[in-house]
Amino acid sequence: MMDEERLVAWVNAWKQAGPALERQRDSDVRGTDTRQSLESLAACFERAVRDVPARADSGLVEQQRWFQKIRP
Repeated sequence: MMDEERLVAWVNAWKQAGPALERQRDSDVRGTDTRQSLESLAACFERAVRDVPARADSGLVEQQRWFQKIRP
């Protein structure tokens, strides 16, 4: 198959799969017990807060430096 044909086939496959995947995602989100999920993740969050020191900045200055480098 030529590259263009493969690309068209790939796009068509995602067009067909997209709605089914979106329905599955919506079903998963609606079926999730948020309270149970938060309780499950609480220990991970507590460990991260305990073991990873807080940064003095938000990273915004660093982000602006990167943007400045790629600016025309």
